[in-house]
Formats: sequence, structure tokens, C-alpha cells
Amino acid sequence: KAPQPFYLRLSRRGVSTNMTASTVDARGNTPRKKTSPEECWHVAVIAGLLTCLASALTRSSGFLYVGIMEQYGVDHEKASWPIALSSVLNNMAGLIAGPICQKIGAVPVLHAGCVIMWLSLIVSSFSPNITWLAITMGALFGTGSGTTFMTLHVLVNQRFQKYAGLALGIMYTGCTASAFIFPRLLLFLANTYGFRGSVLIFGGVVMHATALALLLKNPDSVQHNSKLAKPAAAVTKAGIFTVEKDRSSISEDFQKQASIDNQRRPDPTSLTYGATVLSSPMLYVILFTYVVLNFNFGVYMTTVVDFAIDRGWTVTSAVNLVPLFSITDTVGRLGLPVLADKGYIHRSTLAMLNYILMAVSMLALPFSSSYASLLMVCMCIAMFQGCGMPLYPALMAEYIGIERLPIGYAIVGAVAGPLYLLNPLFIGHFRDKMGSYDNMYRTLAITLALVGITWSVVVCAERKRTRRWSGSYNKEESMYITNTSLERSGNYQSFSGS
Repeated sequence: KAPQPFYLRLSRRGVSTNMTASTVDARGNTPRKKTSPEECWHVAVIAGLLTCLASALTRSSGFLYVGIMEQYGVDHEKASWPIALSSVLNNMAGLIAGPICQKIGAVPVLHAGCVIMWLSLIVSSFSPNITWLAITMGALFGTGSGTTFMTLHVLVNQRFQKYAGLALGIMYTGCTASAFIFPRLLLFLANTYGFRGSVLIFGGVVMHATALALLLKNPDSVQHNSKLAKPAAAVTKAGIFTVEKDRSSISEDFQKQASIDNQRRPDPTSLTYGATVLSSPMLYVILFTYVVLNFNFGVYMTTVVDFAIDRGWTVTSAVNLVPLFSITDTVGRLGLPVLADKGYIHRSTLAMLNYILMAVSMLALPFSSSYASLLMVCMCIAMFQGCGMPLYPALMAEYIGIERLPIGYAIVGAVAGPLYLLNPLFIGHFRDKMGSYDNMYRTLAITLALVGITWSVVVCAERKRTRRWSGSYNKEESMYITNTSLERSGNYQSFSGS
């Protein structure tokens, strides 16, 4: 008697045999494989170009800060309000855009954000006073840029898995390119057409964001996720031949269980599922990190040009600092995250080292007496700030999960956004009342050190868990668990203590 095929033997043992015998369709053609997420590098490049335009105001904030004081005749505190409001709405835009993105996808929301950006700048050129400028250049542009950044984070994380850090680094390289282009461009335009004319042309340049956004589309895997809600029982497609033998009694039980499992599976597009991110302790660690990083970045980028002028350098020399230290910014965005992508270092360890070194660099800034020493310290700060920017969304995706990213960004932005209203008061207190930025930079260094200490606690906790796991598994299994302890699926993050 000839031996039975293995799938019939497995069938009688209670294993479902709904297997595809071949992947050849009715015409005899082999279906073409879909492009791997790792092959969609054009998405990262386009995201980088959009980031270049969306970050143009922030990267030019030092020039705009000085220009606003001259144009409207206001003090340091009032001049910082448009930039501060831009930072506030940049973060809080996710509160509205996040749930919409969760339901309809990132691309339509991205289109709306791009239009708001350039429209706000064009209107800003006609602002009669600092109040209107704060509304148009501050609130409206911040809303548009915040919506753009949030949707780009989602799109890039959806496309990339293994090289998420590198892809986000390419995206954030647009910020570096913006620092090379816009400060000097706006300085030239202001000298040629005046401050208002430079802002009007600025809006025309940013208008190109809409054209770039039209090149992006939602990934097929997240198009409303309708397929995830279907029962796991096989739906035979036309033209596909499958092997089905002796499966009636076995597959009935399997289908019933699969149906129950799919009924229990939460809809990843629902707000209820997205809200489960609140149960993740690491959300609050990342929230604290994000608040400190962006508060430091906003204050630093706003004041560094004025700080250099206070030290006796000309406006041109001070503005030239921005493109020069953007060189190391690029290194931080592209080079350092790759260390985590390649597995040389855990992202949590990279975050710990990055913020400790950034704190040391910020502490050294007030002691810079020459232009060379000032430039060197600024380059160090820029490198670590550059690393922190793509590291933040990579940590969000790693600890929170891809499917919950829109709601995660919305929650972080809703909490962090209002805190940036303190920027003008913070800057005005040290510069207008105390007469110097020195103690302000020392205060910023302390907050960065606290973030580094927080991540050191996370690193110690993860290593403790790894050692506990290694006592229950063999060496091979332990290595696998260590490499995958931070689940990319994000349904349950690994530092929950459970």
C-alpha cells in the first residue's frame, strides 16, 4: 500500500489542510510579488523634501526673530511669540489630525497640511502688527507643519521596518537642508525686497509642498485595513487552485475558532484600539523625552543667532552659524540611528547616551569665547539634536506600535504643545530681565541630563528582564528574545512590567 501524503496524515491528527498547492493562476502566470516596504526609498526621499519645506520656519527662526524685532519694533519676548505659537500648534495639530488620519489614512491629511503651510505664510506678509503675525505665521503655519510632520512619520513607519531609523534619518535630513537653504535665502530676500517681501516669496517657495505631497499614497496594507476584519476561513480566489481533502470535520472546528478569534480582534482603525496606547508606561517616557528635546530645540534655534550677536559677531556671521552646524546635524540624523538599525546598540541605550552628551554640550555653550569655539559647541549640539529627531518616531514605533502611531502622536502633541507657550516667557526672563542667555542654556542642560537619567533607568530595567529571561530559555532562544523584546507590532509593549 502506497504511503499517504503527509498533509492527509496531518489532517487526521487535527491539523487544517487548507494549503495552496500552487500559486499559479488560471492563465498559468505567476502573480507578481508586491514591492517590499524596504524597497520604497522614494517615500523617504519625498518625505525629506517635504520636511525641508515644513521645517523652513523653524530653521530660519533665528533670522526671523531678529527681523521681527526690527520690523515691528518689539522686545525679545514679544518677538518670540510667533515662533513659539508655531511650535505649540506644530505639536497640537496631531490632536485633530491624528484621529482623522486613523480613520481615512495619512495622505489626505498631508495634503491639507501642505496647503495650510504656504497659505499662512502668504497671509503673514500682509500682517499689520505682531498680533496678526503671531496668528498667521505662528498658529496657522504651526498647524500646517504639525499636520505634515505627523503624517510623514506615519507614512515612513508604515513603509519601513528593519531600516526605520535610516529612513527617518533621510526624512529628517530635509531639516538640515532647510538650514542650509532658507536662513541665507531669507537674508538675501530681506536685503533685496524687505522683510514683508521676503515672507511673501517664502510662502511661494513652500507652495511646492503640495506638488510633492501628490506623489505619495497610502500603503495597500493600511487601506482601511478591511481585510483584517474578514474571517480567517479561506476565501478561495478565482483562478487559484487549492488542495482540499478530508477536511470537512477538521476545518469546521478550525473555522469556528478562527471566527471567534477574529471577532475578538480589535479593529486597528478604531479610536478605541488607538486609545490603548495610554496603558503603555513607555508612552510617558517618550512624552517626557519629546517635550524636553523640542523645548530645547525651539529655544536654542530661536536664540543662537542673537546669542552670537551678543558676543560681538555681525548678523551675517551669526546667521552663517546655522548652515555650518547643520553639517553635523546631518551626521546625527543619518549616521547615529543606523547604529541601532544594524543592531550594534539598542535604541534605548542610544537615547541615553545621546541626551547625556547633548547636556554636556549645552552646558559648554556659555563658556564659548571665540567664534571657533562657539561653532564647535554648536556643531556638537546639532549632531545630538539631529540624532534625537529621527530617534523619537523610531522609539514611538518600537514601543507603541505602528497601528497606534496616529493616536500616540496626537496624545504626545496635545500634552507637549501647550508647554511651548512658556518659550517667550522663558527667553524673556533670561535675556530681558537677567541680560544674558548664559543661565538659560545651563537650565536647558539640566533638563537634558534628566532625560538621559530617565533612559538609563529604562536601559537597566531592560537588561534586568533580559537576564531573567535567559534563565528560562536556552542560549539560542534568549538571543532571539533579546533581539525582539521591543515588539514592532506594538499590540503590547515589552516594558509594561507584566
